[in-house]
Amino acid sequence: MSQRKIKDEKAIKELRHLYKKYDNILSPDKVVSEARSIKSPLHKYFNWNDTEAANQYRLEQARRLLRFVVDIIPSNNKSVRIFYSLTKDRKGEETGYRTTVDILSDKSLYKELLKDAKTEMECFIEKYEHIKELKKVFAEMKKLL
Repeated sequence: MSQRKIKDEKAIKELRHLYKKYDNILSPDKVVSEARSIKSPLHKYFNWNDTEAANQYRLEQARRLLRFVVDIIPSNNKSVRIFYSLTKDRKGEETGYRTTVDILSDKSLYKELLKDAKTEMECFIEKYEHIKELKKVFAEMKKLL
């Protein structure tokens, strides 16, 4: 279901090995450190060109900024995201974000946002379906889906 799943058996085996090596807690800095070796099955998952990697990191910082910036609605004092990146806006080289106001004002954009929300719900269910305390929540989510 998720486009982000990694099923590389060698990488999984290495991550499990590192988990044990570091007393059953695995930090990203340890993974990067171990992946530096070209012989590591994790090496290929990282960009080792420092200039490119620095630019990619700044792009990720910009994405984070756009994802988490909120505005307060005065009538109920609730925070609302200002920007969303719709799936259709994440294709190819040019990706972008739209304002919540623009999305809610356009039927086709709103439909796309709803579709994205449902996809995220499916991913959430897949990620946490083994937690029995959430069974009722998942049942309601599945009704909506």
